[in-house]
Amino acid sequence: MKNKIKIAAALLLIVTLFSCKTKEKCIQKDTKMTEKESTQKGKASANTIYKVLLSESHGGYKDAKQFIINDNQSLSQVYMKLNMMRKPGISVPKIDFDKNTVLALFLGTKTAGGYTYEITAISTENDALLVNLKEEKPTITTAVITQPSLFVLIPKTTAKSIKLILE
Repeated sequence: MKNKIKIAAALLLIVTLFSCKTKEKCIQKDTKMTEKESTQKGKASANTIYKVLLSESHGGYKDAKQFIINDNQSLSQVYMKLNMMRKPGISVPKIDFDKNTVLALFLGTKTAGGYTYEITAISTENDALLVNLKEEKPTITTAVITQPSLFVLIPKTTAKSIKLILE
């Protein structure tokens, strides 16, 4: 009987250790995908070029929120919220805020995994940025609550608000 308990405890320990290693690899894989995405550039409208810095399924905000970020302190605060449930956290990118602005788009809680978003246009109207998003709903879903988010680098702007337009 004691041998069975020892064997069960050893198996539990081995499974626990291997699951931690797998989780670390997944986080590292996600980080590598982020680095790959950061090299993608797209032309959003006739005169707004953007770069996707980060696309995540767990953004940390239950409700939809958008931020226009023009300084390192604000960017660090948003990443702190993003990293609350991550160990290790996602590194805060180094941004030249004299030339660039970061848009942090948190798209609210979704009741399934697999939602993807693509920016199709970014334009300016008065003091607002209009961000057109194409939403791809999953065809096969997972039973998980997600909070999709996008971090986008654009040329420096003085816009005061963001209006999301879902296509």
